[in-house]
Amino acid sequence: MPINRSRIGGIVNPTMRAISTRLGVAARPVSLRIAGGAFYARTKINWPPDPAVITLSEESLNDRPVLAHELTHCLVPTRSLFLAEGFATLIGAEFRGDCSDFFFDCTDVDDAVRAYRPQLPPLREMAAETPDSRFYFDVARSHMLDVRLAYVAAASFVRWWMTQTPDLASRVADKDCAPAPVLMDTVFKQPVGKIEDRWLSSLARPAGAGMPC
Repeated sequence: MPINRSRIGGIVNPTMRAISTRLGVAARPVSLRIAGGAFYARTKINWPPDPAVITLSEESLNDRPVLAHELTHCLVPTRSLFLAEGFATLIGAEFRGDCSDFFFDCTDVDDAVRAYRPQLPPLREMAAETPDSRFYFDVARSHMLDVRLAYVAAASFVRWWMTQTPDLASRVADKDCAPAPVLMDTVFKQPVGKIEDRWLSSLARPAGAGMPC
């Protein structure tokens, strides 16, 4: 379909700059393709990861949080689904201003984690990315509560991890980055259970505060 490159650049470029600043990573070349038909958004990372290919429908191109989610995959290329979806879901939710993309009536991923804490996927299981896990990151099953929780929990954890490791995004984007469990062990030098306790403790609400969503 005909592409107005000036209009697309006016949408994509400022969005990429905002994400680059937020995560402290350099911009990367991106190949953008516009598809006809219904809502569609997909990113294909090439290895080595330049340039990534984003395919968007016209509708999704005009949905800036969706575009931001896909651009984040390009700016933080990683083979780890846990980290890839953690960063992308976080940025998408921050652009959206809520968690409605994953059907949570919450204003923030941390609020969703607080509200559903008893049902959260274990950090170890999320990071292991086992395909037969009910918490496996799979957009085709994103209507299921377990999968939705995996996305928002990964986003919440990644945001907390960035407070502990400010250059996390650039480390993850390095082509030689270790898998998520190994990287956590290298950075924290603590058992995964202890790391999980630290993350969840950081989300504790003040006494008397109501449920966020």
